[in-house]
Amino acid sequence: MKVANVAPSIAHRTFFMLSLAAICSFFTSCGSSTQATSSDDTFFEPVKSLDRPSTPKPAEAEKSKRQSEWITKADSLLNAIKEQERRVNALTAQLQLREATRAAAPPDSSSIVKKQLPQPSKPPSRGEQPVALMYEDALRLHKSGKYQSAINAFQELLRRGIEKDLEDNCHFWIGVSHFNLREFDLALTSLRRVIDWIGSNKKADAYLMLGQTYERLGDGQQAKSMYEALLKEFPRSELAPAARRKLKALTTAR
Repeated sequence: MKVANVAPSIAHRTFFMLSLAAICSFFTSCGSSTQATSSDDTFFEPVKSLDRPSTPKPAEAEKSKRQSEWITKADSLLNAIKEQERRVNALTAQLQLREATRAAAPPDSSSIVKKQLPQPSKPPSRGEQPVALMYEDALRLHKSGKYQSAINAFQELLRRGIEKDLEDNCHFWIGVSHFNLREFDLALTSLRRVIDWIGSNKKADAYLMLGQTYERLGDGQQAKSMYEALLKEFPRSELAPAARRKLKALTTAR
């Protein structure tokens, strides 16, 4: 009877141990499966991340927008600088043209004639340098009011020979010097030579001085004809306004 009771107890224990072993084996296999799945997910995670489109961050988008605005502003400033350079070049060209025109400007009155010192039309060569120095000295004499000495110096230049571009200048300044000495008849002779000189750059100056000379001689009609000739031949000359004022004064005096 005792033997029969022991057998069932052993059987129960054996069944319990087998069941426990089976349960442990089941949980162990489940853990391995979970770990494998986790490993597979980890392996394919970089691949999944490649499939996802990159979305720009708000800060990067704002930075890109600012850079575009800066580039636009820089282009605008560059265009403005180029436009300013173009305007400066245009103004410089106008000033150079105006200065070149004023270089040969004649006097409007005897007081201006005393102070005017024109430049030679072109620089002399080395062989003509002494003559060029004499020309400059003659101009200085005229400027300082030594008109008779200036006349002598210019006449000496004409006697010795001077380049053609300055011959008419010598006659002009001889005429102006005679004008300032109130030797009006002699002034007319020298100034008329300039009028008849082909291609003279002092022709407009001579017309104005002839008009003033005839006024001093009391010949208003001849003075008027000289001013009108100036306006007809040189309507855009800087002397044109002075000639118009002289004509208006003569007309009013009548």
